[in-house]
Amino acid sequence: MDTSVYCRQGPKSIPAIKIRGVLSGYRFVFKDLFDVKGYVTGAGNPTWLKSHQPAIQTSPIITQLLKQGAYCSGRVQTSELAYGFDGVNAHYGTAINSLAPKCQSGGSSSCSAAIISGDSDFALGIDTAGEIRISASYCGLFGLRATYSALPLEHSFSLAKSFDTASILSRNISVMDNVVTALFPEQSPVEQFEDAFIFVEKSVLALMDPQVKEELTNKLNKLARNRYVVSTDSLLDICTVSFEELGEWFSIIQGYELIQEHRVWLEEHQTSVAKDVSRRIDQSKNITKVKYAEAKLKAANFSTLFIYLLKSKGGWLCLPTTPGLPPELKKSFNSLTCYRKGLLGMTALASLCGLPQLHLPLGKINGKPYGLSLIGLPNSEKRLIKQGQYLLQSLAVNEGGRFNVEVHNR
Repeated sequence: MDTSVYCRQGPKSIPAIKIRGVLSGYRFVFKDLFDVKGYVTGAGNPTWLKSHQPAIQTSPIITQLLKQGAYCSGRVQTSELAYGFDGVNAHYGTAINSLAPKCQSGGSSSCSAAIISGDSDFALGIDTAGEIRISASYCGLFGLRATYSALPLEHSFSLAKSFDTASILSRNISVMDNVVTALFPEQSPVEQFEDAFIFVEKSVLALMDPQVKEELTNKLNKLARNRYVVSTDSLLDICTVSFEELGEWFSIIQGYELIQEHRVWLEEHQTSVAKDVSRRIDQSKNITKVKYAEAKLKAANFSTLFIYLLKSKGGWLCLPTTPGLPPELKKSFNSLTCYRKGLLGMTALASLCGLPQLHLPLGKINGKPYGLSLIGLPNSEKRLIKQGQYLLQSLAVNEGGRFNVEVHNR
């Protein structure tokens, strides 16, 4: 693989550990946020790369993947300081979304490009505000945000410690299944899956692009016909919380923690940061400790109640990953600002609650990828993958039925 397409500095590859495991034969790349001993982690910014020393230890997640037989093809670029999810990096350029070349490719753009091109079977990333989930949605890939703190993130770049969690991209859900098996050996295998109750968050429908809303409703009709009891309601209404509020809490917590983590470096080097990222950093500097504490408390109370309600509904939440199709690269700044606000509210749900979320690609509308997500209860990654497999099988075999938008009791 010519990693120069995606990679601006080494390592181009990490020597394989001579062990056969569940990932033998698979190639992977990793987002330039994970440390590799002897190399500098770049975090998407050339000045960060020059101003930091080589890592003294390799990320334990990378080590685990190698021990399971995977081969590392290389390190790939990330959004600058991991602070953005449109896939644009002012220093290194924008990776092409080969499935929709005129559209954004999402936050972990180089990971997506490496997988779509066939140079890798899966990619390792970090999802904070939805970067991996959004890339999966825009590029027609499977994307998994793991349960918060379920995988070790020492020896990696941190954007917001309250939300950073490991994540995986792949073209194939079977590959994703094997990666989860390698990374979560303590979770019991799931050989069979019972008929499932899928809960659809009703309030998200108001945020959807009409075309995508219609197509997803048709998919839900099919699920209701085969294997699944499909129900809608609004747990957010029960919690008296809106998606807009989720996005606000998330932005406050993320912004405050970013400044606390990197204040010293920013004081010296912020002029090296692209204008749009620097503008958001300046806004984050105005977040007070009191405002941060208030947002943390509100988020914690919401998370406790939401997880309780989700469990009472069967433990599976189905919702769109993004409000619509991937935005075009030429989209105006003002329209993107409005879109991002709605997008952040949707991705903040799993981030605030620390829940695992799996994006499932469903095809294209007008030549642009779309799909939906499943959110599960904490530490349910293996069951989440299995549920995703069954859901896709159900959509493939079912051709009829109607989706009842009223609440069904299990």
